[in-house]
Amino acid sequence: MSRSESPEEKQRRVLEAFRAKVEILEGWAAEGVPEGSEIPKTHAALRRWGGPDGTLAQWSDPLIDRPNVGKYPDLTERYQQALRNIELRLRKSKRGRLGDLEAALAVLRRENDALRAQNASLIGLLDQRERRIVLLEDLARAHKLPVPPPVAATSSKSHR
Repeated sequence: MSRSESPEEKQRRVLEAFRAKVEILEGWAAEGVPEGSEIPKTHAALRRWGGPDGTLAQWSDPLIDRPNVGKYPDLTERYQQALRNIELRLRKSKRGRLGDLEAALAVLRRENDALRAQNASLIGLLDQRERRIVLLEDLARAHKLPVPPPVAATSSKSHR
């Protein structure tokens, strides 16, 4: 407050700041709290809070925002309701985020299980083919047929 500000001007400035703070919090309750924003969770914090950009007036008189008996009981009630709604929104958001993560985890676990089963099946097929090759090589040798040299394992890596 500047030295030349009259009590009426100060009262008007504080009322405008109180109203603006409540409207900001009501907006956050409806649309979500911006990342990194400070929420004034107590009446004392509300009095000290300058809003998201720090430009709103502060006040020290607790009678301005005191529940039921303060100068602006309607704004005080709106402030308290906005806080309750923000808290509900944050709880739902956390539950929703947790639910999303749990659902994603379940999908990943199913995919992992499917890949493990596929891997086991492929290992079984590979083992079966290797046994058949050994059997065919043994048969070829028994009949004195030429046995081709073993095939080198293929790799996607380039040879130097």
